[in-house]
Amino acid sequence: MNSFIGGQGRESLHIYVDAYEIYKEYGKLAELEQFCEKTMKDWPDRQRLQASANFTLGLIRKEKDMNKAKEHFKKAKELGVTAEMYKVTRNHPGTEKIVVDAFKLIG
Repeated sequence: MNSFIGGQGRESLHIYVDAYEIYKEYGKLAELEQFCEKTMKDWPDRQRLQASANFTLGLIRKEKDMNKAKEHFKKAKELGVTAEMYKVTRNHPGTEKIVVDAFKLIG
């Protein structure tokens, strides 16, 4: 995971959403959850990284604990995540919609 995210841009939400989709497909979200938690502890001063990790934790926790998920989405938004930052691209067609849908949950 470190190689994938670290090599691709540790702070990019596009990459975290890619990882989320892959880990979800293979039933490995617990591993991604641990990675995000560790990353947040290891890099407390990197705002964009904190935002991406929080957003990803929101996605992971949405099914288990909606209140926790909302807290993570709110924190990601406070740290600067916006749908406008993640417009549709050929390689990342769904990130913008994922952000829009997540932020609808927090109003």
